[in-house]
Amino acid sequence: MLLRSIQKALASRCAAGKGPTPRLPARRLASSLIPAAYDKSERNASEKPRAVFGNTSPKEYQKMSERVLDSVVQVSSSRNRAQLLREKFGVNANELDDPAAAAAHARRLAQIVTMPLEGPTPLIKKKVDLFTTDIEEYFMKYPREEKTYNTFILGLAERGLADEARSALEDMRAHRIKPNAFHWTSLMKSCVVAKNPDKALDILEEMKIHGSQPTIWTIDVILEACVAAGQLDRAYELYSLAKQHSLTPNTEIFTTLIKGCLLVDKDYTRAWQTFNHMRVYHAEPDVVLYTLMIHICAKEENVEKALNLLDEMRAMDIRPTDVTYNSLIYACARRIDYYDEAFRLLEEMKREGFTPSLMTLTNVLNVCAKSGDVPTAELTFDEIMRLPEAKQNEQPYSLMIEAYANSHYLRGLKDNSNEIISNGEKIWGRMLEAGIAPSIYSFQNRIRLYSQCYRLNRAVELKDEMKHNFGIAPVEHTYNILIRMFCHARRVERAFDQVNIMKAVDKLEPNKNTYIELLVGCTKEFYVQSGMKLLREMKAKNLLVADANAQWINDFRRQLVKFPWLIREIDEMTGKADIPVAPWRHPGVKRKIRYNRDLTPEEQKRSP
Repeated sequence: MLLRSIQKALASRCAAGKGPTPRLPARRLASSLIPAAYDKSERNASEKPRAVFGNTSPKEYQKMSERVLDSVVQVSSSRNRAQLLREKFGVNANELDDPAAAAAHARRLAQIVTMPLEGPTPLIKKKVDLFTTDIEEYFMKYPREEKTYNTFILGLAERGLADEARSALEDMRAHRIKPNAFHWTSLMKSCVVAKNPDKALDILEEMKIHGSQPTIWTIDVILEACVAAGQLDRAYELYSLAKQHSLTPNTEIFTTLIKGCLLVDKDYTRAWQTFNHMRVYHAEPDVVLYTLMIHICAKEENVEKALNLLDEMRAMDIRPTDVTYNSLIYACARRIDYYDEAFRLLEEMKREGFTPSLMTLTNVLNVCAKSGDVPTAELTFDEIMRLPEAKQNEQPYSLMIEAYANSHYLRGLKDNSNEIISNGEKIWGRMLEAGIAPSIYSFQNRIRLYSQCYRLNRAVELKDEMKHNFGIAPVEHTYNILIRMFCHARRVERAFDQVNIMKAVDKLEPNKNTYIELLVGCTKEFYVQSGMKLLREMKAKNLLVADANAQWINDFRRQLVKFPWLIREIDEMTGKADIPVAPWRHPGVKRKIRYNRDLTPEEQKRSP
């Protein structure tokens, strides 16, 4: 709704001749257009319209900008699966229980996977390929001028040939061509490959000695070198170089910093802060930066915000690329409730004229694998196998096995465990016939294939086979799969045996997920002492942070109604004992939990 009001306000201002244009910079959009539309519903009719920049104090403007950015970028998490199916895909979630409707829905997905391209195929800019590293051979084909020298130096620097690039710069001087800022910046690219920001700063001082002032692209290359070296804090410190040289930071500068937040520290909060600062005070996001932020949304499993950024791109008249669609489909792959949205995006991608790449189809297959949709996964897998570059790629085979493993959860397929295992083994055989060496991820999906079908002994044998026949050592997640299998099968003793093997044989320490799976098993079998021992170990290892209201703790806690001293110990470990809570019999009233009291007749009936 907010974006629609923005578009209407934008159209009315353009029609009145007051601007702004549809390609409105984000800082003007945040400071001029959105506050006017946003504040209209909050002002009384008697109040006079308030100028955005006129009498607004800096503190008020800062608060207003933060509110605008929250309104534009963030989206409410109220989008549920049923609403999304109705609005975006034209499907009612309740209709999928009907076999005929489910079959029609499956045919719809199959048509999207196999549909031909529509619209013109976008042109892709290719980098200039440097056919030789010999300077004499190169300039036998091209004239000696500034542009050709810059291309040659940049090609050498991107290959990491710093000495050859420096020699080309000296040769340029020998032929009486003065290097400018672009040549020095191209030479500085070798520092990015070498991950040496100190050398980049030396080149910056050298170029100033020779009379060349740095450009904003020069500062960007220095920041890239810091990010490549893993020095993100230093990159933010050197960001002030732009201000020292009277340069206005552009989108590329912030893209480099945000990319560093993603690659170095995985600090998504800092990335969003940088993005919001850029939009308000400096530059308009381009398609590259929007795509990068959508990828961060995928990492955070925040599909709602990713779709909102896509709507914002269209409102700003920025056309998504194939990489943008890949990131959006990848975001949907991490959330099962956005399963159908991935196919809508694939359909839209083809209508825009983009050819689905191996990455695109692999992301679609990942969506099918997470949802256990075997028919669509098989169709997507066949499409992937038609690509030449997919013949030696392990990931499609691994995801196909995962699809068969997750299909055991679906209604009506639990009795077909033999067929599910047979199909998964066929994919495994095809992968070995193609000469692909399986990694630990493929083995873990194969173990899950048997564990989901409760083939307990065979799953353990596969773990030993992985170690002895293929030389792949199991990790914590491998044991967690087996522990979860035994706990769901109510074989908690064997689950604890796997923990002992994990510690003694493979020298691995249980992680938080290991303890959670074991505690779920203890809850099912009412192993009170074993469960309390697990919680005490988690507390000693500081693994109970922010888990006071976790489902797995509450399930175990409910069974201890007759043991109030244990409940109190759990609440003290999780910090819940000091938090006022609302009693279920008195809604709206909050008080601290009372321990060591007599049970009510209703609680005695519910107690085990």
